[in-house]
Amino acid sequence: DDMPLVRTLESVGRLLGQYIERKRLEERLHLMADIVEASTDAIYAIDLETRVLSWNQGARQLFGYSAPEIVGHPVTRLVPVDRMREFMEMIDLLAAGGTLQNREVTRLRKDGSSIQMHLSAGPIRNSSGQVVGVSVVARDISEEKRLQTRLRQAERLEAMGGLAAGIAHE
Repeated sequence: DDMPLVRTLESVGRLLGQYIERKRLEERLHLMADIVEASTDAIYAIDLETRVLSWNQGARQLFGYSAPEIVGHPVTRLVPVDRMREFMEMIDLLAAGGTLQNREVTRLRKDGSSIQMHLSAGPIRNSSGQVVGVSVVARDISEEKRLQTRLRQAERLEAMGGLAAGIAHE
């Protein structure tokens, strides 16, 4: 009777299929990890207690903390004291499944200097769909803000120059 052999081959086939699928998933996970690590944007994840779970190279460059210095520690060390309430409101929104898109925020670098940034964030869910953390992408906009301020100052000077020329002409 060939039935035991057929069942064995079917079992081996199923196991081989599962193995191949797991390898494909692992390759996709490695690819995603490489993309995140190569990004110049700060990309990190926190749990609902605000502890840092992951921290990419862009986050290290932006904030000055290496992954070993901050993973496992509260991300609140990046939040200025006067912005803590705003931060906790954002965490509440994200824990409820909401998202943030390009929210302008101020955060702190390791050296204590403040940095203006656009922050986008969304919930991380477990296999049951329950929110268990938050993923964050942050981009430094400090230089943009400085240029906007300079432009406004130049426009004001130009307007005052025009006003002074008008007065001098009369």
